[in-house]
Amino acid sequence: MKSAPLLYQLAQSLRSFDPAALPKDICQQAKLLVLDSIGCALITQEEPEVRHVLKALEALGGAEQATLIGTAQKTSVLQAVLANEILVRYLDLNDFTLSVSKQGLRIAGHPSDNIPVALAMGEAYGASGRDVLSAIVLGYDIFARMRFLFDSHNQWDGTSASGLVAAAMSGLLMALDETQLSEALALGAMRSATPRLVRRGHITAAKFLANPLIAQSGVLAALLAAGGMSGPQAIYEDEDGLACLFRKDADLQYLTQAFSAPFAIEQAYVKAFPCLATGQAETAAAIKMHHLLGGRIDHIERFDVIMADYPMVHEQQSDPARRHPDSREAADHSFYFLAAIGLMDGTLTMRSYDHERWLQPAIVDLMAKGQMRVDPALNLRAPLSYPCAIEVLLTDGTIHRTQVDYAPGHSTGLLEESAVVEKFDRLTQSIISKRRQEQIISQVLSLDKLERIDSLMALCGNLTQAE
Repeated sequence: MKSAPLLYQLAQSLRSFDPAALPKDICQQAKLLVLDSIGCALITQEEPEVRHVLKALEALGGAEQATLIGTAQKTSVLQAVLANEILVRYLDLNDFTLSVSKQGLRIAGHPSDNIPVALAMGEAYGASGRDVLSAIVLGYDIFARMRFLFDSHNQWDGTSASGLVAAAMSGLLMALDETQLSEALALGAMRSATPRLVRRGHITAAKFLANPLIAQSGVLAALLAAGGMSGPQAIYEDEDGLACLFRKDADLQYLTQAFSAPFAIEQAYVKAFPCLATGQAETAAAIKMHHLLGGRIDHIERFDVIMADYPMVHEQQSDPARRHPDSREAADHSFYFLAAIGLMDGTLTMRSYDHERWLQPAIVDLMAKGQMRVDPALNLRAPLSYPCAIEVLLTDGTIHRTQVDYAPGHSTGLLEESAVVEKFDRLTQSIISKRRQEQIISQVLSLDKLERIDSLMALCGNLTQAE
């Protein structure tokens, strides 16, 4: 007997998962990641590039289906997903996951990029908070499975997984049946493949636009499938489809396995600094060095950034475009810039990128004194982390060293509520009142008990409305 198509099998696995079966600790993990994502979105409102996007979407208009975070507007789910994903992703401050393979430790992407899909579709289709959390947890699992199967040496970016993820999350929250859901998956996958160039070389706004555009297509795929549209069910297996995304030895049946513990969302971490994940410990080490030197930056003869010996680190250290960043997107991915800002300012915030600081003479001169290298001993000191040491040679010949094995906010197990709440408070204290902060936190931490999520989204909407 011929087996069912791969995506139909995945649809069956998704539909067979019971949201009521989500363990309490997994619900809590998902809620904390929702809170972290909302915080990232709220603090991004006034960034010039983001304002441009929001203004363009406002001009397009749309049915009032879902909330634009931070505004008084509601718009179509397609516009809300695009805008809210950009808000979450722009600062490079949302979550990241890790994976371990024969090639060593790698960053396995930012699955919270797709949390806005669950929030917009959950609001538009009247889903319960528990159903929204369930869609998020399953989305993390699909994302992780796809990233595991991907060929990390080919030309495709990891965000290519999100077409499938967004279609799956949307289809579940729309309560599509197995046939409709499988068609949504096929249509979502069809428009998802994105080249690695969005995150290499001269890094542009495509870095933060990539996942939102893919996710928007995934949501549209579910909407079309609900109306009877079909897609290529063999999209991942066929050589004329997207088989090129995967390793030659990849067993795609892995995608269809039942969803159960351990869940991929357990391996999600939050960031302390608005920069790439592999630069979190480096930034912390540079800040420690700033305080150790008492601000004597003009006494630095040379500094070395010493990182764990992983292929991903080699790849990022050797990227020539990161040596001399020429955009904000390149700067938050430049180890040279992050070290220079940490050494000079003793902090790294979203304001550290203002006025094109990567081009200012003092920063350029300090970056020129930096050198990159790796040390395999760091791998052993802090497995499942990207530890970093910074050594500074001063003009008087003295050498100082600081080291951070685990970046601030790094968790060795599930996320700590206090750490995520503290980050949310810190990020949003300048834009919303303490009362509004407490209301949002309370609603998020009660998500699994909410019959609908409208009240939460209203709190995240018009920030100037009376409380």
